[in-house]
Amino acid sequence: MLKEESDAPEGAPRQARPGREKAPSRRGSLLAEAVAALARREYARAELRRKLRRRFPDTAEQELEAVLDRLESLGYLSDERFAEKFVRQKGGRLGAARLRMELKQRGVPSEAVEAALSQLGGSEEERAYQVWAKKFGSLPGDERERGRQIRFLLSRGFGYSIIRDVFDRARSGLD
Repeated sequence: MLKEESDAPEGAPRQARPGREKAPSRRGSLLAEAVAALARREYARAELRRKLRRRFPDTAEQELEAVLDRLESLGYLSDERFAEKFVRQKGGRLGAARLRMELKQRGVPSEAVEAALSQLGGSEEERAYQVWAKKFGSLPGDERERGRQIRFLLSRGFGYSIIRDVFDRARSGLD
Protein backbone atom coordinates (compact mmCIF):
# COMPACT_ATOMS: atom_id res chain seq x y z
CA MET A 1 0.00 0.00 0.00
CA LEU A 2 1.44 3.37 -0.97
CA LYS A 3 1.63 6.09 1.61
CA GLU A 4 0.15 9.39 0.47
CA GLU A 5 2.47 12.33 0.55
CA SER A 6 1.30 15.30 2.59
CA ASP A 7 2.43 18.92 2.92
CA ALA A 8 1.84 18.79 6.69
CA PRO A 9 4.88 18.35 8.91
CA GLU A 10 5.40 14.92 10.42
CA GLY A 11 3.51 14.47 13.69
CA ALA A 12 0.97 17.21 12.87
CA PRO A 13 -2.69 16.32 13.46
CA ARG A 14 -4.39 14.85 10.41
CA GLN A 15 -7.00 16.89 8.63
CA ALA A 16 -10.34 15.40 7.57
CA ARG A 17 -10.52 14.57 3.91
CA PRO A 18 -12.50 17.05 1.82
CA GLY A 19 -16.17 16.13 1.51
CA ARG A 20 -16.15 14.07 4.71
CA GLU A 21 -17.39 16.23 7.51
CA LYS A 22 -17.74 14.88 11.00
CA ALA A 23 -21.08 13.36 11.89
CA PRO A 24 -23.42 15.75 13.70
CA SER A 25 -23.58 15.67 17.46
CA ARG A 26 -25.38 12.71 19.03
CA ARG A 27 -27.56 15.19 20.88
CA GLY A 28 -29.91 15.63 17.89
CA SER A 29 -33.59 15.93 18.52
CA LEU A 30 -35.16 12.87 20.11
CA LEU A 31 -38.27 13.28 17.97
CA ALA A 32 -36.25 13.72 14.78
CA GLU A 33 -34.24 10.59 15.53
CA ALA A 34 -37.41 8.59 16.19
CA VAL A 35 -39.05 9.79 12.96
CA ALA A 36 -35.89 8.99 11.00
CA ALA A 37 -35.83 5.46 12.43
CA LEU A 38 -39.50 4.96 11.56
CA ALA A 39 -38.86 6.23 8.05
CA ARG A 40 -36.41 3.37 7.54
CA ARG A 41 -38.68 0.60 8.87
CA GLU A 42 -41.58 -0.18 11.20
CA TYR A 43 -40.83 -0.56 14.90
CA ALA A 44 -42.81 -1.84 17.83
CA ARG A 45 -43.10 0.77 20.61
CA ALA A 46 -40.87 -1.17 23.02
CA GLU A 47 -38.28 -1.78 20.29
CA LEU A 48 -38.14 1.93 19.38
CA ARG A 49 -37.95 2.84 23.08
CA ARG A 50 -34.86 0.62 23.49
CA LYS A 51 -33.26 2.10 20.38
CA LEU A 52 -33.82 5.68 21.54
CA ARG A 53 -32.70 4.84 25.09
CA ARG A 54 -29.34 3.59 23.71
CA ARG A 55 -28.96 6.69 21.54
CA PHE A 56 -30.05 9.17 24.23
CA PRO A 57 -29.17 7.57 27.59
CA ASP A 58 -29.56 10.81 29.58
CA THR A 59 -33.11 11.50 28.42
CA ALA A 60 -35.78 11.45 31.12
CA GLU A 61 -38.25 8.57 30.87
CA GLN A 62 -41.17 11.03 30.78
CA GLU A 63 -39.70 12.82 27.78
CA LEU A 64 -39.11 9.56 25.94
CA GLU A 65 -42.66 8.35 26.63
CA ALA A 66 -44.06 11.72 25.50
CA VAL A 67 -42.27 11.39 22.17
CA LEU A 68 -43.52 7.82 21.72
CA ASP A 69 -47.08 8.91 22.61
CA ARG A 70 -46.88 11.73 20.07
CA LEU A 71 -45.67 9.35 17.35
CA GLU A 72 -48.57 7.02 18.12
CA SER A 73 -51.10 9.86 18.02
CA LEU A 74 -49.72 10.96 14.64
CA GLY A 75 -50.03 7.41 13.34
CA TYR A 76 -46.28 6.98 12.78
CA LEU A 77 -45.91 4.28 15.43
CA SER A 78 -48.26 1.33 15.80
CA ASP A 79 -47.71 -2.03 17.49
CA GLU A 80 -50.65 -3.47 15.54
CA ARG A 81 -49.25 -2.34 12.17
CA PHE A 82 -45.79 -3.61 13.10
CA ALA A 83 -47.20 -7.04 14.07
CA GLU A 84 -49.30 -7.30 10.90
CA LYS A 85 -46.35 -6.44 8.69
CA PHE A 86 -44.05 -8.82 10.55
CA VAL A 87 -46.55 -11.69 10.17
CA ARG A 88 -47.07 -10.88 6.48
CA GLN A 89 -43.33 -10.91 5.83
CA LYS A 90 -42.39 -14.00 7.82
CA GLY A 91 -45.66 -15.96 8.00
CA GLY A 92 -44.81 -18.07 4.97
CA ARG A 93 -41.56 -19.30 6.52
CA LEU A 94 -42.35 -19.55 10.22
CA GLY A 95 -44.89 -21.31 12.37
CA ALA A 96 -47.30 -19.51 14.67
CA ALA A 97 -45.30 -20.39 17.78
CA ARG A 98 -42.11 -18.81 16.41
CA LEU A 99 -43.96 -15.73 15.16
CA ARG A 100 -45.62 -15.31 18.56
CA MET A 101 -42.28 -15.65 20.36
CA GLU A 102 -40.47 -13.16 18.11
CA LEU A 103 -43.23 -10.57 18.39
CA LYS A 104 -43.31 -10.87 22.18
CA GLN A 105 -39.51 -10.49 22.29
CA ARG A 106 -39.94 -7.23 20.39
CA GLY A 107 -42.38 -6.03 23.04
CA VAL A 108 -45.61 -6.27 21.06
CA PRO A 109 -48.65 -6.59 23.37
CA SER A 110 -50.43 -9.98 23.38
CA GLU A 111 -53.64 -8.57 21.88
CA ALA A 112 -51.76 -7.21 18.85
CA VAL A 113 -49.84 -10.48 18.48
CA GLU A 114 -53.00 -12.59 18.46
CA ALA A 115 -54.78 -10.20 16.07
CA ALA A 116 -51.88 -10.38 13.63
CA LEU A 117 -51.63 -14.18 13.88
CA SER A 118 -55.33 -14.49 13.10
CA GLN A 119 -54.52 -12.96 9.69
CA LEU A 120 -52.20 -15.83 8.73
CA GLY A 121 -53.24 -17.32 5.43
CA GLY A 122 -53.71 -21.05 5.08
CA SER A 123 -53.46 -23.68 7.74
CA GLU A 124 -50.40 -24.26 9.88
CA GLU A 125 -49.97 -27.69 8.27
CA GLU A 126 -50.08 -26.23 4.75
CA ARG A 127 -47.47 -23.60 5.59
CA ALA A 128 -45.26 -26.25 7.26
CA TYR A 129 -45.57 -28.48 4.21
CA GLN A 130 -44.58 -25.62 1.89
CA VAL A 131 -41.54 -24.80 4.03
CA TRP A 132 -40.53 -28.48 4.15
CA ALA A 133 -41.06 -29.00 0.40
CA LYS A 134 -38.99 -25.95 -0.48
CA LYS A 135 -36.10 -26.99 1.76
CA PHE A 136 -36.12 -30.78 1.34
CA GLY A 137 -38.75 -31.95 -1.14
CA SER A 138 -38.32 -35.65 -0.36
CA LEU A 139 -38.77 -37.88 2.63
CA PRO A 140 -35.69 -38.64 4.71
CA GLY A 141 -33.74 -41.75 3.79
CA ASP A 142 -32.49 -42.56 7.28
CA GLU A 143 -33.00 -41.59 10.92
CA ARG A 144 -30.22 -39.01 10.85
CA GLU A 145 -31.81 -37.15 7.95
CA ARG A 146 -35.25 -37.49 9.56
CA GLY A 147 -33.91 -35.87 12.72
CA ARG A 148 -32.39 -33.06 10.68
CA GLN A 149 -35.67 -32.36 8.91
CA ILE A 150 -37.63 -32.45 12.17
CA ARG A 151 -35.17 -30.08 13.89
CA PHE A 152 -35.39 -27.70 10.94
CA LEU A 153 -39.18 -27.53 11.13
CA LEU A 154 -39.13 -27.27 14.93
CA SER A 155 -36.71 -24.34 14.70
CA ARG A 156 -39.15 -22.64 12.33
CA GLY A 157 -41.83 -22.81 15.00
CA PHE A 158 -43.94 -25.76 13.85
CA GLY A 159 -45.15 -28.24 16.45
CA TYR A 160 -44.33 -31.92 16.37
CA SER A 161 -47.91 -32.94 15.52
CA ILE A 162 -47.81 -30.61 12.49
CA ILE A 163 -44.44 -32.07 11.46
CA ARG A 164 -45.85 -35.59 11.72
CA ASP A 165 -48.75 -34.50 9.47
CA VAL A 166 -46.27 -33.08 6.95
CA PHE A 167 -44.42 -36.41 6.77
CA ASP A 168 -47.72 -38.32 6.50
CA ARG A 169 -48.83 -36.05 3.65
CA ALA A 170 -45.50 -36.50 1.86
CA ARG A 171 -45.71 -40.30 2.28
CA SER A 172 -49.20 -40.41 0.82
CA GLY A 173 -48.03 -38.29 -2.12
CA LEU A 174 -50.78 -35.69 -1.80
CA ASP A 175 -49.63 -32.32 -3.09
